[in-house]
Amino acid sequence: MGRDGVTDAELRKAKKAALAGYWRRMATIDGKAEALGDAEIFRGDWRAAFSAPARYDRVTAKEIQTLARTLFDEKNRTIGIVVPEAAPVAAAAKGGSR
Repeated sequence: MGRDGVTDAELRKAKKAALAGYWRRMATIDGKAEALGDAEIFRGDWRAAFSAPARYDRVTAKEIQTLARTLFDEKNRTIGIVVPEAAPVAAAAKGGSR
């Protein structure tokens, strides 16, 4: 995606993957129950579970680019540096491990 946004092919692929995941989830009674519960909690109406395919279809490349710019701003990042501990002298001298 980078600075140029997603291509039409990438957007179609992502929408197809999201739609396939939706139908896979709705194939089981547990998946349906989870989808209904999620819709009620996060969207305020259990009926929203059935509008997901239409919502996926309405997503545009411009919306993705706008969201990406918001989320992937340098001010939002956290940088961690991992420094390994020094090897114990005895183990290093033997050439073996613990």
